[in-house]
Formats: sequence, C-alpha cells, structure tokens
Amino acid sequence: MERLDRRLVPETDSPRWLADDADARATVRLLEGVRSIVDVTIWVWQPETERWRMLSLEEARALWEYRGRLADA
Repeated sequence: MERLDRRLVPETDSPRWLADDADARATVRLLEGVRSIVDVTIWVWQPETERWRMLSLEEARALWEYRGRLADA
C-alpha cells in the first residue's frame, strides 16, 4: 500500500479529528474502531496540487477491507 498522509473525521457523531497525518497502516488500524465506513471521511494530501482530496467511497472501502488483516509490525 502506498504511503500517503491521511486525515479522518466522523461525519455524523462529532466534528473531532480522529487522526492527523496518519499513514495508510495507522489509518486502517483506526478504522478497526469505526462502526461503518460512512461514519468517517478520509482525506489525502496531494503534494502536486498542494491540496487535500477526499477519498471516494470506493477508495475508502479499499482501506476498510484491510481492517483486522494487518500483521503487527
């Protein structure tokens, strides 16, 4: 999995950030504690445009599928 810095924020429960500048592995681990993928939005920093981009639901689901499957490292 490509290393990208990401941010997550719940859309429904509260306006607080769950992670800031987390890599893909940390993001997947964080998702293990989330009830549903639609409860968060995941943003990725795009250095070429110097902007944050919200992951599509399909991209977020790809990360979601790794929950519980990461080897401890």
